[in-house]
Amino acid sequence: MKQHFSLVSMLTSKLSVIGTSDMAPPTGEAASSSAVWSDDDSRVLAMQIALKSADLGSLGHPLEAHKKWGEALAVLGGWD
Repeated sequence: MKQHFSLVSMLTSKLSVIGTSDMAPPTGEAASSSAVWSDDDSRVLAMQIALKSADLGSLGHPLEAHKKWGEALAVLGGWD
């Protein structure tokens, strides 16, 4: 969570470069500017945002799912 605001700021900057400053996917000419996303830093940023989204999305699962996941991690890590 400590990098949340810096990641969002970088994503907003990247989207403004390709012609859209909101979080909506680019359309028209901006959608064809894939060169903006071709460098390694941009790809890493995209993966960081995807992982953050998946991580935040997991909060909506039922408590039992979290317990099972925690138990599985404990067994895998040898902490059980």
